[in-house]
Amino acid sequence: MGQLELSAHLTVRPGCLEGFKKKDTRTLRYDWFLSDDGTCEVREAYTGPEGLVEHNSHVLEARTKLFKEYADKWFTFFQGLEPAPLVPSQPHGVGHV
Repeated sequence: MGQLELSAHLTVRPGCLEGFKKKDTRTLRYDWFLSDDGTCEVREAYTGPEGLVEHNSHVLEARTKLFKEYADKWFTFFQGLEPAPLVPSQPHGVGHV
């Protein structure tokens, strides 16, 4: 199946613009993908740690309700630090001239 991209167009109800506006100032991406089997993937990107903290403060109430009533959260490993190579220690005097 090829790529499919959609755009949604909507009208904000009179007097509701402030409630509709995104309050985050440091969020670069906040994408939700929902599959037919009920799994959901969320991809987020922020300008730095402060952006994540700001975003979390804005969505705390909605996210709490989402995971309390509608969804289970689980994590998969994406990327981490490479382990440092082990350098074998040598006893004193060995290898020194």
